[in-house]
Amino acid sequence: MQDWISVLYCPDDEWLKKFSEGWPENGILLIEKAAEDYYNLIRRPQYKFSPPVGLTNDFSRLSPEEKSPWYIFASSVPLKLISLGLFIHPVKDFCRTCLIPYDSFEKLAENDYKKIFLPQKKGGSIIVPFRLLPENERRFYIELNYLIPPVLKSAGFELVRPEEVTEISSALIKKIAKAIHSRYLHDITRRDPGSEKKPHVSWFYTGADAESFSNVRFEDLPVSSRSAVFQCYR
Repeated sequence: MQDWISVLYCPDDEWLKKFSEGWPENGILLIEKAAEDYYNLIRRPQYKFSPPVGLTNDFSRLSPEEKSPWYIFASSVPLKLISLGLFIHPVKDFCRTCLIPYDSFEKLAENDYKKIFLPQKKGGSIIVPFRLLPENERRFYIELNYLIPPVLKSAGFELVRPEEVTEISSALIKKIAKAIHSRYLHDITRRDPGSEKKPHVSWFYTGADAESFSNVRFEDLPVSSRSAVFQCYR
């Protein structure tokens, strides 16, 4: 629990108290459920790589030994974030997870290869340096780290970089989001329904949405639609 508390960014005392008192549930969300989420997400068909461990069985059917690297991976997230100068913050109105440079993911991936997954290989295997691994195997470790932000989001947290939070406030983001929506409404009311001259009108909404939201104030939009505008700015 202390590792996770160390990467919480500016939670108020009351929230921190609730987080600590509810640690059994929070621990399951951040470690046990997260381990299963990482496993399930990395199994998606669009990934084309050579995993160092089996991914064929459902997580519930894995043996304790097979589950071990996934629990270790989930538990290692706080120290990873600290190494990158990142923190987590409870998601409120919208998720504003910051961008992480590719070379940072590579460093995290190399560390996972050495400390988490390499020990799972049976004795007698030749140890190949991370940089010399085949591309489709190296991608596994990198893609797994790409999944950290979405898994944290599903647990109710966003990644933040303190210097970015101080420069870009929620109030500023909301103000810009309102301006984007206002421009959208202006374009919707002016465009010819049969015209394709303004493809940017569809940045946030589908054709069906246009009929529903063409006269809706920003404050009255569904939460999911407001979040789409927020995310576009981010």
